[in-house]
Amino acid sequence: MRGGYVLLYALGILLGVVYIQMNTLHHSQIALDRTTNAHTRFQSLLDAHSIAEMARVCLEHYDAQDCDRDSFVFEGTLGGYHLIKGSDGRYWADVYVERQNLRTSQILRTHLKTELKIQLKAQPTPQQAPIANHNQS
Repeated sequence: MRGGYVLLYALGILLGVVYIQMNTLHHSQIALDRTTNAHTRFQSLLDAHSIAEMARVCLEHYDAQDCDRDSFVFEGTLGGYHLIKGSDGRYWADVYVERQNLRTSQILRTHLKTELKIQLKAQPTPQQAPIANHNQS
């Protein structure tokens, strides 16, 4: 009879250890999922800033109609922008990035609206005619 209680006691301890181990493994997987989501969001934010910079460069070199909107696909990431001209003449870029977390298969979307600080090309000024030197020696 005494051996039966020892066996039940050992089985209870074994089940307790297995439960703790499974619970720890589950929580570490959730923490890893959160970490990969945070990394994916951070990378998407960097991509959104890069796309806004591409919109700014396009607007500096071309007119607003040519650069109104664009989209990009690079390494499984979808991104793009749409230009908005404010009533005060400033340009805003409405940027989006869509990326899949390869670990969890979640699709994470990042949206950014940023003002484009544009340095338009200076208009060429007409050259002045050289002043003739009328001093005769």
